[in-house]
Amino acid sequence: MNDYSWGAVESRTREWLETQLRGGIRLGYARREGIYDRDGRPERVSRYHFQLLQRKIQILRLLDRLAFDTFVDVGSGFEDYPRLVRERYGAAAFYVDFNHHANLPFDGFPSARLDHAVTASLARLPFPDAAFDVVLCSEVLEHLVRPVEAIAELRRIARKAVIVTSLEAFAPRRLRRWWLHYRVDVTVPHVERNFLSWADLRLLFGADAHCEALLDSTTLPAPMTTPLPEQEAAYRRLRDRDALLDALVTAVRPADPFGHHRAGILAAIEVERGGALSTMRGDDDRALAAWVVDRTAAIERQRLDAMERYAFIAGTILRREPSLAPEALLPPLLALAAPPRHRAVSPALLAHLRCPDCRGRLAVDAAVVRCATCEAVFVVDCGVPVLCPSRPLGDTATERDLREHLGVGTTSERRRLRRLLRRLRRNERPAGRFRRAVWALAGSLR
Repeated sequence: MNDYSWGAVESRTREWLETQLRGGIRLGYARREGIYDRDGRPERVSRYHFQLLQRKIQILRLLDRLAFDTFVDVGSGFEDYPRLVRERYGAAAFYVDFNHHANLPFDGFPSARLDHAVTASLARLPFPDAAFDVVLCSEVLEHLVRPVEAIAELRRIARKAVIVTSLEAFAPRRLRRWWLHYRVDVTVPHVERNFLSWADLRLLFGADAHCEALLDSTTLPAPMTTPLPEQEAAYRRLRDRDALLDALVTAVRPADPFGHHRAGILAAIEVERGGALSTMRGDDDRALAAWVVDRTAAIERQRLDAMERYAFIAGTILRREPSLAPEALLPPLLALAAPPRHRAVSPALLAHLRCPDCRGRLAVDAAVVRCATCEAVFVVDCGVPVLCPSRPLGDTATERDLREHLGVGTTSERRRLRRLLRRLRRNERPAGRFRRAVWALAGSLR
Protein backbone atom coordinates (compact mmCIF):
# COMPACT_ATOMS: atom_id res chain seq x y z
CA MET A 1 0.00 0.00 0.00
CA ASN A 2 2.18 2.83 -1.33
CA ASP A 3 -0.46 5.41 -2.26
CA TYR A 4 -0.60 7.96 0.57
CA SER A 5 -2.28 10.72 -1.48
CA TRP A 6 -5.34 12.50 -0.16
CA GLY A 7 -7.64 10.80 -2.69
CA ALA A 8 -6.39 7.31 -1.86
CA VAL A 9 -6.63 7.94 1.89
CA GLU A 10 -10.18 9.32 1.55
CA SER A 11 -11.19 6.32 -0.55
CA ARG A 12 -9.82 3.80 1.96
CA THR A 13 -11.37 5.71 4.85
CA ARG A 14 -14.75 5.92 3.14
CA GLU A 15 -14.77 2.16 2.52
CA TRP A 16 -13.77 1.49 6.13
CA LEU A 17 -16.47 3.81 7.49
CA GLU A 18 -19.12 2.22 5.27
CA THR A 19 -18.11 -1.20 6.58
CA GLN A 20 -18.34 0.11 10.17
CA LEU A 21 -21.75 1.60 9.40
CA ARG A 22 -23.15 -1.67 8.12
CA GLY A 23 -21.71 -3.54 11.09
CA GLY A 24 -23.24 -0.97 13.44
CA ILE A 25 -26.64 -1.31 11.80
CA ARG A 26 -26.53 -5.10 12.18
CA LEU A 27 -25.41 -4.77 15.81
CA GLY A 28 -28.18 -2.27 16.49
CA TYR A 29 -30.79 -4.68 15.15
CA ALA A 30 -29.36 -7.48 17.25
CA ARG A 31 -29.24 -5.56 20.54
CA ARG A 32 -31.88 -2.82 20.24
CA GLU A 33 -30.99 -1.36 23.62
CA GLY A 34 -30.03 2.18 24.53
CA ILE A 35 -28.53 4.31 27.25
CA TYR A 36 -31.91 5.45 28.61
CA ASP A 37 -35.13 3.68 29.58
CA ARG A 38 -38.48 4.56 28.03
CA ASP A 39 -38.99 7.36 30.57
CA GLY A 40 -35.64 8.95 29.73
CA ARG A 41 -33.81 7.79 32.87
CA PRO A 42 -30.14 6.83 32.39
CA GLU A 43 -29.51 3.08 32.61
CA ARG A 44 -26.25 2.30 30.80
CA VAL A 45 -24.07 5.41 30.81
CA SER A 46 -20.59 4.62 29.51
CA ARG A 47 -17.45 6.73 29.50
CA TYR A 48 -17.90 7.27 25.75
CA HIS A 49 -21.53 8.40 26.06
CA PHE A 50 -20.70 10.73 28.95
CA GLN A 51 -18.02 12.41 26.85
CA LEU A 52 -20.49 12.83 23.97
CA LEU A 53 -22.91 14.59 26.32
CA GLN A 54 -20.12 16.68 27.78
CA ARG A 55 -18.95 17.82 24.34
CA LYS A 56 -22.51 18.70 23.28
CA ILE A 57 -22.93 20.90 26.34
CA GLN A 58 -19.61 22.67 25.74
CA ILE A 59 -20.48 23.35 22.09
CA LEU A 60 -24.04 24.48 22.79
CA ARG A 61 -22.78 26.73 25.59
CA LEU A 62 -20.78 28.58 22.94
CA LEU A 63 -23.75 28.70 20.58
CA ASP A 64 -25.93 30.15 23.35
CA ARG A 65 -23.73 33.25 23.24
CA LEU A 66 -24.15 33.83 19.50
CA ALA A 67 -26.99 35.24 17.40
CA PHE A 68 -27.19 33.26 14.16
CA ASP A 69 -29.65 32.13 11.51
CA THR A 70 -27.68 29.50 9.59
CA PHE A 71 -25.50 26.63 10.79
CA VAL A 72 -23.59 23.74 9.22
CA ASP A 73 -21.87 20.72 10.82
CA VAL A 74 -18.94 19.71 8.60
CA GLY A 75 -17.90 16.12 9.19
CA SER A 76 -21.19 15.48 10.94
CA GLY A 77 -20.96 11.67 10.92
CA PHE A 78 -23.87 10.31 12.97
CA GLU A 79 -24.16 13.21 15.40
CA ASP A 80 -27.31 15.34 15.82
CA TYR A 81 -25.98 18.88 16.14
CA PRO A 82 -28.01 20.33 13.22
CA ARG A 83 -31.20 18.82 14.64
CA LEU A 84 -30.44 20.20 18.11
CA VAL A 85 -29.61 23.61 16.62
CA ARG A 86 -32.91 23.74 14.72
CA GLU A 87 -34.83 22.82 17.87
CA ARG A 88 -32.98 25.15 20.26
CA TYR A 89 -32.32 28.21 18.09
CA GLY A 90 -34.71 27.92 15.14
CA ALA A 91 -31.80 28.27 12.70
CA ALA A 92 -31.51 26.64 9.29
CA ALA A 93 -29.02 23.84 9.97
CA PHE A 94 -27.30 21.37 7.64
CA TYR A 95 -25.14 18.21 7.68
CA VAL A 96 -21.98 17.69 5.61
CA ASP A 97 -19.94 14.48 5.49
CA PHE A 98 -17.65 12.88 2.90
CA ASN A 99 -19.07 9.43 3.72
CA HIS A 100 -22.23 9.37 1.64
CA HIS A 101 -23.81 6.52 3.59
CA ALA A 102 -23.61 8.57 6.78
CA ASN A 103 -25.80 11.21 5.10
CA LEU A 104 -28.51 8.83 3.96
CA PRO A 105 -31.62 9.02 6.15
CA PHE A 106 -31.79 5.54 7.65
CA ASP A 107 -32.09 6.60 11.29
CA GLY A 108 -35.79 7.26 11.75
CA PHE A 109 -39.20 8.21 10.36
CA PRO A 110 -39.02 11.04 9.48
CA SER A 111 -35.26 11.61 9.36
CA ALA A 112 -33.74 14.90 10.48
CA ARG A 113 -31.30 14.63 7.58
CA LEU A 114 -33.88 14.70 4.81
CA ASP A 115 -33.43 17.92 2.78
CA HIS A 116 -30.54 19.00 5.04
CA ALA A 117 -27.53 16.87 4.04
CA VAL A 118 -24.78 17.09 1.42
CA THR A 119 -21.88 14.75 0.65
CA ALA A 120 -18.66 16.72 0.11
CA SER A 121 -14.92 16.90 0.68
CA LEU A 122 -13.77 19.20 3.46
CA ALA A 123 -10.77 20.24 1.38
CA ARG A 124 -13.03 21.96 -1.18
CA LEU A 125 -16.47 22.63 0.27
CA PRO A 126 -19.33 23.30 -2.19
CA PHE A 127 -20.41 26.61 -0.64
CA PRO A 128 -19.78 30.29 -1.40
CA ASP A 129 -17.75 32.53 0.90
CA ALA A 130 -19.52 33.38 4.20
CA ALA A 131 -22.31 30.91 3.39
CA PHE A 132 -23.23 30.14 7.04
CA ASP A 133 -23.27 32.19 10.22
CA VAL A 134 -21.74 29.38 12.28
CA VAL A 135 -19.64 26.40 11.14
CA LEU A 136 -18.96 23.40 13.39
CA CYS A 137 -16.28 20.75 12.80
CA SER A 138 -16.15 18.31 15.70
CA GLU A 139 -13.66 15.41 16.10
CA VAL A 140 -12.48 15.57 12.48
CA LEU A 141 -9.27 17.64 12.49
CA GLU A 142 -7.03 14.82 13.73
CA HIS A 143 -8.01 12.53 10.80
CA LEU A 144 -7.52 14.92 7.87
CA VAL A 145 -4.88 14.52 5.18
CA ARG A 146 -4.80 18.29 4.60
CA PRO A 147 -5.82 19.92 7.90
CA VAL A 148 -4.48 23.40 7.06
CA GLU A 149 -6.52 23.59 3.88
CA ALA A 150 -9.53 22.27 5.77
CA ILE A 151 -9.34 24.96 8.47
CA ALA A 152 -8.96 27.59 5.74
CA GLU A 153 -12.12 26.24 4.08
CA LEU A 154 -14.06 26.30 7.36
CA ARG A 155 -13.06 29.90 7.93
CA ARG A 156 -13.91 30.80 4.32
CA ILE A 157 -17.52 29.61 4.51
CA ALA A 158 -18.20 31.09 7.99
CA ARG A 159 -19.74 34.53 8.43
CA LYS A 160 -19.60 34.82 12.22
CA ALA A 161 -17.82 31.93 13.93
CA VAL A 162 -16.12 28.55 13.50
CA ILE A 163 -16.17 25.99 16.32
CA VAL A 164 -13.64 23.14 16.21
CA THR A 165 -13.11 20.28 18.67
CA SER A 166 -10.46 17.57 18.72
CA LEU A 167 -9.64 15.16 21.50
CA GLU A 168 -6.38 13.97 19.88
CA ALA A 169 -4.96 16.73 17.64
CA PHE A 170 -3.65 19.04 20.40
CA ALA A 171 -0.27 17.75 21.64
CA PRO A 172 1.48 20.60 23.50
CA ARG A 173 4.67 18.72 24.42
CA ARG A 174 7.31 18.57 21.67
CA LEU A 175 8.70 15.10 22.43
CA ARG A 176 5.21 13.59 22.50
CA ARG A 177 4.38 15.25 19.15
CA TRP A 178 7.54 13.78 17.64
CA TRP A 179 6.73 10.29 18.94
CA LEU A 180 3.09 10.45 17.85
CA HIS A 181 3.99 11.71 14.39
CA TYR A 182 6.41 8.86 13.70
CA ARG A 183 4.39 6.22 15.53
CA VAL A 184 1.12 6.68 13.64
CA ASP A 185 0.63 4.28 10.74
CA VAL A 186 -0.93 6.57 8.13
CA THR A 187 -1.92 3.58 5.97
CA VAL A 188 -4.64 2.73 8.52
CA PRO A 189 -8.04 4.21 7.59
CA HIS A 190 -9.46 6.94 9.82
CA VAL A 191 -6.33 7.05 11.97
CA GLU A 192 -5.39 10.05 14.13
CA ARG A 193 -2.57 11.53 12.03
CA ASN A 194 -2.26 15.25 12.97
CA PHE A 195 -0.64 16.39 16.22
CA LEU A 196 -0.40 20.15 16.60
CA SER A 197 1.39 22.46 19.01
CA TRP A 198 -0.10 25.50 20.69
CA ALA A 199 1.77 27.69 18.16
CA ASP A 200 0.26 25.66 15.30
CA LEU A 201 -3.25 26.13 16.67
CA ARG A 202 -2.78 29.85 17.19
CA LEU A 203 -1.61 30.14 13.60
CA LEU A 204 -4.64 28.22 12.28
CA PHE A 205 -7.29 29.60 14.63
CA GLY A 206 -5.93 33.08 15.31
CA ALA A 207 -4.30 34.46 18.43
CA ASP A 208 -7.64 35.73 19.81
CA ALA A 209 -9.58 32.45 19.42
CA HIS A 210 -11.35 31.17 22.52
CA CYS A 211 -9.79 27.83 23.57
CA GLU A 212 -10.63 25.45 26.39
CA ALA A 213 -9.89 21.84 27.28
CA LEU A 214 -12.35 19.15 26.26
CA LEU A 215 -11.56 16.96 29.28
CA ASP A 216 -10.20 17.74 32.72
CA SER A 217 -9.36 14.52 34.53
CA THR A 218 -9.86 16.11 37.96
CA THR A 219 -13.53 16.93 37.23
CA LEU A 220 -14.60 13.64 35.62
CA PRO A 221 -16.50 10.91 37.49
CA ALA A 222 -13.25 8.91 37.36
CA PRO A 223 -9.74 10.24 36.57
CA MET A 224 -8.39 9.33 33.12
CA THR A 225 -5.45 7.56 34.78
CA THR A 226 -7.78 5.09 36.51
CA PRO A 227 -7.86 1.59 34.96
CA LEU A 228 -10.53 1.43 32.26
CA PRO A 229 -12.79 -1.13 34.04
CA GLU A 230 -12.90 1.14 37.10
CA GLN A 231 -13.71 4.14 34.94
CA GLU A 232 -16.59 2.34 33.24
CA ALA A 233 -17.91 1.21 36.63
CA ALA A 234 -17.96 4.84 37.82
CA TYR A 235 -19.98 5.93 34.79
CA ARG A 236 -22.40 3.02 35.07
CA ARG A 237 -23.24 4.19 38.58
CA LEU A 238 -24.81 7.37 37.08
CA ARG A 239 -28.25 5.78 36.93
CA ASP A 240 -30.10 8.74 38.43
CA ARG A 241 -30.85 11.76 36.21
CA ASP A 242 -29.85 14.28 38.89
CA ALA A 243 -26.59 12.43 39.53
CA LEU A 244 -25.82 12.47 35.80
CA LEU A 245 -26.58 16.20 35.60
CA ASP A 246 -24.39 16.93 38.65
CA ALA A 247 -21.50 15.01 37.07
CA LEU A 248 -21.92 16.79 33.74
CA VAL A 249 -22.05 20.27 35.29
CA THR A 250 -18.82 19.53 37.15
CA ALA A 251 -17.13 18.11 34.05
CA VAL A 252 -17.96 20.99 31.68
CA ARG A 253 -16.47 23.78 33.76
CA PRO A 254 -14.29 25.84 31.36
CA ALA A 255 -10.62 24.91 31.80
CA ASP A 256 -7.36 26.05 30.26
CA PRO A 257 -6.19 23.40 27.74
CA PHE A 258 -2.72 23.05 29.27
CA GLY A 259 -1.86 20.54 31.97
CA HIS A 260 -1.00 16.84 32.30
CA HIS A 261 -4.51 16.12 33.60
CA ARG A 262 -6.27 17.77 30.63
CA ALA A 263 -6.90 16.53 27.11
CA GLY A 264 -8.29 17.79 23.84
CA ILE A 265 -9.26 21.26 22.75
CA LEU A 266 -12.38 23.20 21.88
CA ALA A 267 -11.69 26.34 19.85
CA ALA A 268 -14.11 29.06 18.82
CA ILE A 269 -12.92 31.41 16.09
CA GLU A 270 -14.80 34.67 15.74
CA VAL A 271 -14.73 35.53 12.05
CA GLU A 272 -16.97 38.52 12.68
CA ARG A 273 -15.33 40.30 15.59
CA GLY A 274 -17.80 40.94 18.37
CA GLY A 275 -16.26 39.61 21.57
CA ALA A 276 -19.26 37.40 22.38
CA LEU A 277 -17.01 34.41 23.05
CA SER A 278 -14.21 36.21 24.86
CA THR A 279 -15.50 35.46 28.37
CA MET A 280 -17.17 32.16 29.18
CA ARG A 281 -19.67 31.65 31.97
CA GLY A 282 -21.00 28.46 33.49
CA ASP A 283 -23.99 29.82 35.40
CA ASP A 284 -26.61 28.15 33.17
CA ASP A 285 -24.81 24.86 32.68
CA ARG A 286 -27.32 22.76 34.65
CA ALA A 287 -30.30 23.95 32.61
CA LEU A 288 -28.36 23.33 29.41
CA ALA A 289 -27.21 19.88 30.60
CA ALA A 290 -30.81 18.94 31.44
CA TRP A 291 -31.96 19.99 27.96
CA VAL A 292 -29.17 18.04 26.26
CA VAL A 293 -29.82 14.86 28.29
CA ASP A 294 -33.58 15.03 27.69
CA ARG A 295 -33.22 15.63 23.94
CA THR A 296 -30.56 12.90 23.64
CA ALA A 297 -32.83 10.42 25.40
CA ALA A 298 -35.78 11.38 23.18
CA ILE A 299 -33.75 11.05 19.97
CA GLU A 300 -32.43 7.68 21.13
CA ARG A 301 -35.98 6.49 21.78
CA GLN A 302 -37.04 7.52 18.27
CA ARG A 303 -34.12 5.58 16.81
CA LEU A 304 -34.87 2.49 18.89
CA ASP A 305 -38.50 2.64 17.79
CA ALA A 306 -37.28 2.93 14.18
CA MET A 307 -35.11 -0.16 14.73
CA GLU A 308 -38.17 -2.04 15.92
CA ARG A 309 -39.88 -1.11 12.66
CA TYR A 310 -36.79 -2.18 10.72
CA ALA A 311 -36.80 -5.48 12.64
CA PHE A 312 -40.44 -6.02 11.67
CA ILE A 313 -39.54 -5.39 8.02
CA ALA A 314 -36.57 -7.76 8.33
CA GLY A 315 -38.84 -10.44 9.78
CA THR A 316 -41.22 -10.01 6.85
CA ILE A 317 -38.34 -10.40 4.36
CA LEU A 318 -37.03 -13.52 6.11
CA ARG A 319 -40.48 -15.11 6.17
CA ARG A 320 -40.63 -14.65 2.42
CA GLU A 321 -37.03 -15.76 1.86
CA PRO A 322 -35.98 -17.93 4.84
CA SER A 323 -32.71 -18.96 3.17
CA LEU A 324 -31.46 -15.36 2.89
CA ALA A 325 -27.99 -14.90 4.45
CA PRO A 326 -27.56 -12.12 7.08
CA GLU A 327 -25.20 -10.10 4.86
CA ALA A 328 -27.75 -10.24 2.03
CA LEU A 329 -30.56 -9.00 4.26
CA LEU A 330 -29.29 -5.43 4.68
CA PRO A 331 -29.70 -4.13 1.08
CA PRO A 332 -33.40 -5.03 0.73
CA LEU A 333 -34.02 -3.84 4.29
CA LEU A 334 -32.50 -0.43 3.59
CA ALA A 335 -34.29 -0.28 0.25
CA LEU A 336 -37.61 -0.67 2.05
CA ALA A 337 -36.78 1.68 4.92
CA ALA A 338 -35.20 4.49 2.91
CA PRO A 339 -37.05 7.29 1.08
CA PRO A 340 -37.16 7.18 -2.74
CA ARG A 341 -33.66 7.23 -4.27
CA HIS A 342 -34.83 9.73 -6.91
CA ARG A 343 -35.94 12.32 -4.35
CA ALA A 344 -34.99 15.84 -5.54
CA VAL A 345 -32.66 18.25 -3.74
CA SER A 346 -34.51 20.61 -1.42
CA PRO A 347 -34.66 24.20 -2.78
CA ALA A 348 -33.60 25.49 0.66
CA LEU A 349 -30.47 23.32 0.53
CA LEU A 350 -29.76 24.09 -3.12
CA ALA A 351 -29.72 27.82 -2.38
CA HIS A 352 -26.64 27.31 -0.18
CA LEU A 353 -24.72 25.14 -2.65
CA ARG A 354 -22.05 25.92 -5.22
CA CYS A 355 -19.99 23.79 -7.59
CA PRO A 356 -16.97 22.33 -5.73
CA ASP A 357 -14.81 22.73 -8.86
CA CYS A 358 -15.48 26.34 -9.87
CA ARG A 359 -17.96 27.59 -7.22
CA GLY A 360 -20.52 28.35 -9.89
CA ARG A 361 -24.23 28.15 -9.18
CA LEU A 362 -25.95 24.78 -9.33
CA ALA A 363 -29.33 23.94 -10.82
CA VAL A 364 -31.47 20.81 -10.68
CA ASP A 365 -31.44 18.94 -13.99
CA ALA A 366 -33.70 15.88 -13.89
CA ALA A 367 -32.17 13.51 -11.26
CA VAL A 368 -28.84 15.38 -11.02
CA VAL A 369 -27.52 18.85 -10.26
CA ARG A 370 -25.49 20.68 -12.89
CA CYS A 371 -23.09 23.62 -12.63
CA ALA A 372 -24.22 26.57 -14.75
CA THR A 373 -20.59 27.73 -15.20
CA CYS A 374 -18.39 24.67 -15.87
CA GLU A 375 -21.29 22.29 -16.63
CA ALA A 376 -20.02 19.65 -14.20
CA VAL A 377 -22.70 17.11 -13.28
CA PHE A 378 -23.23 15.70 -9.78
CA VAL A 379 -25.50 12.83 -8.77
CA VAL A 380 -28.27 13.01 -6.18
CA ASP A 381 -29.23 10.11 -3.91
CA CYS A 382 -32.33 10.26 -1.66
CA GLY A 383 -32.23 14.05 -2.04
CA VAL A 384 -28.58 14.20 -0.90
CA PRO A 385 -26.31 15.76 -3.57
CA VAL A 386 -22.84 14.23 -3.90
CA LEU A 387 -20.63 17.28 -4.45
CA CYS A 388 -17.11 15.89 -4.27
CA PRO A 389 -14.55 17.76 -6.43
CA SER A 390 -13.38 16.24 -9.69
CA ARG A 391 -10.12 18.21 -9.77
CA PRO A 392 -7.05 17.07 -7.76
CA LEU A 393 -6.72 18.51 -4.28
CA GLY A 394 -3.36 20.09 -5.17
CA ASP A 395 -5.23 22.67 -7.25
CA THR A 396 -7.63 23.70 -4.50
CA ALA A 397 -5.69 26.34 -2.61
CA THR A 398 -2.53 28.30 -3.24
CA GLU A 399 -0.45 29.56 -0.36
CA ARG A 400 -1.95 33.01 -1.01
CA ASP A 401 -5.48 31.58 -0.60
CA LEU A 402 -4.48 29.92 2.67
CA ARG A 403 -2.90 33.10 4.02
CA GLU A 404 -6.03 35.07 3.15
CA HIS A 405 -8.51 32.69 4.77
CA LEU A 406 -6.34 32.02 7.82
CA GLY A 407 -5.51 35.68 8.37
CA VAL A 408 -1.76 35.04 8.07
CA GLY A 409 -0.09 38.37 7.37
CA THR A 410 3.36 38.83 8.88
CA THR A 411 6.58 37.43 7.45
CA SER A 412 7.06 35.30 10.55
CA GLU A 413 3.57 33.80 10.22
CA ARG A 414 4.18 33.01 6.56
CA ARG A 415 7.38 31.13 7.40
CA ARG A 416 5.59 29.18 10.15
CA LEU A 417 2.77 28.32 7.74
CA ARG A 418 5.23 26.95 5.16
CA ARG A 419 7.00 24.87 7.81
CA LEU A 420 3.68 23.48 9.06
CA LEU A 421 2.57 22.56 5.54
CA ARG A 422 5.86 20.79 4.83
CA ARG A 423 5.69 18.86 8.11
CA LEU A 424 2.09 17.71 7.67
CA ARG A 425 2.60 16.69 4.05
CA ARG A 426 5.25 14.18 5.08
CA ASN A 427 2.25 11.94 5.83
CA GLU A 428 1.49 11.86 2.09
CA ARG A 429 4.84 10.26 1.23
CA PRO A 430 5.64 6.55 1.54
CA ALA A 431 7.10 5.68 4.92
CA GLY A 432 10.87 5.35 5.12
CA ARG A 433 12.90 2.81 7.06
CA PHE A 434 12.97 4.86 10.25
CA ARG A 435 9.21 5.29 10.38
CA ARG A 436 8.58 1.63 9.66
CA ALA A 437 11.01 0.75 12.45
CA VAL A 438 9.04 2.97 14.83
CA TRP A 439 5.82 1.24 13.75
CA ALA A 440 7.40 -2.12 14.53
CA LEU A 441 8.61 -0.86 17.92
CA ALA A 442 5.19 0.60 18.78
CA GLY A 443 3.56 -2.70 17.83
CA SER A 444 5.89 -4.66 20.09
CA LEU A 445 5.09 -2.36 23.03
CA ARG A 446 1.33 -2.92 22.83
